[in-house]
Amino acid sequence: MKYRLVIFDMDGTFADSRSYHAHVFYEFLKAEHKEVDLETCRLLVGRTVKQIFDAVGVPPEKQEGMYPKLDGYYSRFGPKFIDVVTSPDGFKELLVTLGKKEIRRAVVTNSIGYVMNQFLAKLELKELFDVTLGADALSEGKEARCRTLMESMGVLPEETLIVGDSESDIELAIRLGTDSCFAATDIAWFRDRNYIQNQLRPTMTAADFADLERMFGEEK
Repeated sequence: MKYRLVIFDMDGTFADSRSYHAHVFYEFLKAEHKEVDLETCRLLVGRTVKQIFDAVGVPPEKQEGMYPKLDGYYSRFGPKFIDVVTSPDGFKELLVTLGKKEIRRAVVTNSIGYVMNQFLAKLELKELFDVTLGADALSEGKEARCRTLMESMGVLPEETLIVGDSESDIELAIRLGTDSCFAATDIAWFRDRNYIQNQLRPTMTAADFADLERMFGEEK
């Protein structure tokens, strides 16, 4: 077995959370900046928070003070919309198969830690991961967290697979020297599939998690 560790992105990869984030941003922007219609919020989901602030016209000098306020809206409104979060068919089975193969399973996400924990609890996935790493104001960037994770487990980059749904996930794998799986499912947040496939060239592409689960299940 080549891989000893599989690191999963969360939003757009195994959590269908676009509507969740759109509703929180809608409430946040309406109260703290200006009302932006819900569909526009849905389309903005997947960009960085700064890119969203820029897109809706939050002045640069006000943006820094908006971040802690946004955390508060996730704490306040997140539980109200948690029921809209779902996970694709076959994902839980994939985690079980990886466990049987003694392959470590981790989540590394830029979503706030307590949001990640809400998602994992709602989707009943918490116990199927060995490590779960969300973000907070003091946490290192995603790349640094992945490096620290691999080092702490004694796993080499070539023994690691990163599974994600967007350009940034595949670019992350390239920087880390790991293999990558482009999760090109119906819930993915990627913007340019042609760029991912032809320029970034992920190690593999999965249209659904059932195919990925079968691949690991068949490996000797």
